[in-house]
Amino acid sequence: MATLMLGGALAFMTVSYPPPGLRPGRSASKAWRTISRANSILQPGDTVLIFGGKYREAIAPVRSGTAPTKISYRAAPGETVIIESAGQLIDLRRKSYITIEGMTFRNPAQGWGEIQEGSYNELIGNRFIGNGRGSGTAYSGLYLFDNSSYNRIMNNVFENWGDKQTRWGDMVALCWGADRNLIEGNRFINAGHSLLAI
Repeated sequence: MATLMLGGALAFMTVSYPPPGLRPGRSASKAWRTISRANSILQPGDTVLIFGGKYREAIAPVRSGTAPTKISYRAAPGETVIIESAGQLIDLRRKSYITIEGMTFRNPAQGWGEIQEGSYNELIGNRFIGNGRGSGTAYSGLYLFDNSSYNRIMNNVFENWGDKQTRWGDMVALCWGADRNLIEGNRFINAGHSLLAI
């Protein structure tokens, strides 16, 4: 298990096993500076602490965690982390046991994110800010579908998705076998069509 720290100028990971020199990217001298790098290397049990700044790349891990060893992406304590302008800001297609916590996701080119055929993922304490309806914008801001089950969407703020004048855009949508998901303690503000579509 390891903790990765990402920041504008410096990113480093501290580990207890194996020693830092044996796993590239896990020491200050071998720093990872992008979320994309972390996405490609993280293993079950790793936690990414992202330091304040704006990141223009998606959280899109290449592998899933496991029940006892999730992969976690978290804002470092006291830091403001903004992820923006990528196509999908969160890509959890066919991924399970991923936790994303404490960040702001805003102004995506397509949507805030998708969970497709993914289970036991957690989105906790994040803020999702839309940019209305643009060319290429997805109808749903956050989309859970294709048998995505047992995911937890908790204590987030979702705001400004779609176009109220044309009644276009669902803020959060669950469909096509998305079952047994927990949507709790969230705040929904200003959607074009519906705040929560099930």
